[in-house]
Amino acid sequence: MKHQDNISNNPRILCWRGKVLVYTGNEALGKKHFVQALNFDPDLKECQKMVKQIKASANLKEEATALFKIPKYTEAMELFTKCLEIDPLNANYNSIILFNMSVIFDKQGKQQDALRTLNKCLKFNPKYAKAFVKRGDMHVATEQFQEAIRDFSEASEHDPTGFNVQHKLKDAQAKAKKAKRKDYYKILGVSSKAQDPEINKAYKKLALKWHPDKNSTDEEQAALAKKKFQEIQEAKAVLTDREKRDLYDQGHDLDDINSGKAGHGFGGGGMGGMDPNDLMNMFMGGGFGGMGGGMGGGGRPGGFPGGGGGGGNQGFTFRFG
Repeated sequence: MKHQDNISNNPRILCWRGKVLVYTGNEALGKKHFVQALNFDPDLKECQKMVKQIKASANLKEEATALFKIPKYTEAMELFTKCLEIDPLNANYNSIILFNMSVIFDKQGKQQDALRTLNKCLKFNPKYAKAFVKRGDMHVATEQFQEAIRDFSEASEHDPTGFNVQHKLKDAQAKAKKAKRKDYYKILGVSSKAQDPEINKAYKKLALKWHPDKNSTDEEQAALAKKKFQEIQEAKAVLTDREKRDLYDQGHDLDDINSGKAGHGFGGGGMGGMDPNDLMNMFMGGGFGGMGGGMGGGGRPGGFPGGGGGGGNQGFTFRFG
């Protein structure tokens, strides 16, 4: 018990405990240790220095934040840079300052500087969930979805419920999957808002161009035509079916749609269930009228817009640390 009393009354030990607490993010308890240490030894310079640094850090950070809100980004950045010079050993504080600087860079349109600063921030604090989420959002914005998934997953490990991270992770996963899918709009050469008549017209033109019977003289060309013909049939079958197109626009691929993993069970293999030779006969015989019924079913009603996946930033705005 006497040994414990000696430790708790030792100003140098109290000061070092205070440092450890401050550097690991518990500034309030660290300051209490400094006060207690100075009560035992008012002239302890090491402790006096820490108290001054904490006060200076807080005041400078507050001033920089106020400038950001005006906004005066250049002036705020200058003060945040000075914040980093106060105590290079205070990893927790410096990670927050670097995060704030990355927000300013992002606001200024300097995304590479923002990413570089976030990387430094996470070196200071590898468990900083908000920084991982911020970097993940930036990766989503540049369509680096796998990097975004890694960042959101890491953030979720440290803070499973904060910063809307679960939604962001699911959204990034959906976008990554969508990026790997065939672009049916591009295949048919139509916009995401195209209606059935435009889709059917584009389909008929491409189907005639790539029909296997018209591309059978050269083996390489025949293989290419077979692939193209299948893709345009898939595209038409999905884009002229309202339910399938809605699911496609939400990020589901053809396998999910046809297997029911997307929430609905669809049959037919995605190509309208028609033999290429029968299709060619229809072209040649002029029996192509309507197009919305026989080749994919369920025409899309007029004015139906192309949908999109949910926004990754829904319900959360970054604030300074």
